[in-house]
Amino acid sequence: MSDDSVSGSAFGRFGRESPNVPQTTDASDPWAYDAKTPPDRVPLELLPVFVGLLRNAAGRADHVFHGTLMVRKLLSVENDPPIQAVIDAGAVPLLMPCLRGPSVELQFEACWALCNVASGTTAQMQVAIRAGFVPELVPLLDSPSEDVREQAAWTVGNIAGDGTETRDLLLQAGVMPPLLRLAASESPKISVMRNAVWALSNMIRVEPLPDWDTVVASTLPLVASRLIIAMPKSLPTRAGRCRMPPASQ
Repeated sequence: MSDDSVSGSAFGRFGRESPNVPQTTDASDPWAYDAKTPPDRVPLELLPVFVGLLRNAAGRADHVFHGTLMVRKLLSVENDPPIQAVIDAGAVPLLMPCLRGPSVELQFEACWALCNVASGTTAQMQVAIRAGFVPELVPLLDSPSEDVREQAAWTVGNIAGDGTETRDLLLQAGVMPPLLRLAASESPKISVMRNAVWALSNMIRVEPLPDWDTVVASTLPLVASRLIIAMPKSLPTRAGRCRMPPASQ
């Protein structure tokens, strides 16, 4: 799946360009790149500038969105994404407020970027977790945007698949009720249900298992019924960066 042609950025998905953003052809200009720019064409050298748009936005929603979009683009390259460079630039804590709005487009891009940070090494995942990523995911699972819900479910599955400690953090944050609702929903987009069920399977299969009565017993029947409908024969524990549905791995 290509970057913006299918799963794309909020600009690509919703058919909008950032308001009041000048488009130039100067490669050193951070505004020369937009939703249609392939990730491998966004210069890593501009990372500090993109992070600066997040840090010094002073209420400029277009700056915040553009900085978030470009950071996510950098993290979406096929080979050797600059996860550590993004962490070292200080982008992770700056992306956290973007998960709360003011638009679902911004929430989607921020969640995608942070999901890709969390798909790196365990140490890199912990940077996102320490910044408060896990509790921010819970309301996103009930987002009015189907795209945001799907992205959040993918992220939960990746974090849960890393091990017992991260799975338990998700449980403590209250991720199960909205995740169960999402898996049980009749979404017209089957990948939403597929990602939710994959995330649920990771929540209950990482050993030691969570409490049977409160978690596993309520989850297994739903997972089993949905597996018959929509899931592949084998499920990865971690699907990696947010580029393709787990079923395609």
